[in-house]
Amino acid sequence: MSVQDRRSRIRKVYVNVPFYWFYWGDQPDERTSCLNLEAAIDRVEQVARNGWRAGEQAELRIDLGMISDAYRRA
Repeated sequence: MSVQDRRSRIRKVYVNVPFYWFYWGDQPDERTSCLNLEAAIDRVEQVARNGWRAGEQAELRIDLGMISDAYRRA
């Protein structure tokens, strides 16, 4: 979904189903658990009210292969 912040900047907010996250950036504070849907929506709204992090939104992709490779090496 696309979400506009108070400065009219739009970011896409994604859902990562295997990890139950909503995420909108590549930083640790740019994701929230979606297990409690109401709290997750509140968090996204709060961040949009404060304004997205400066700069363009990078292409966001989580490589699940890297995670499975880590378990194979262990």
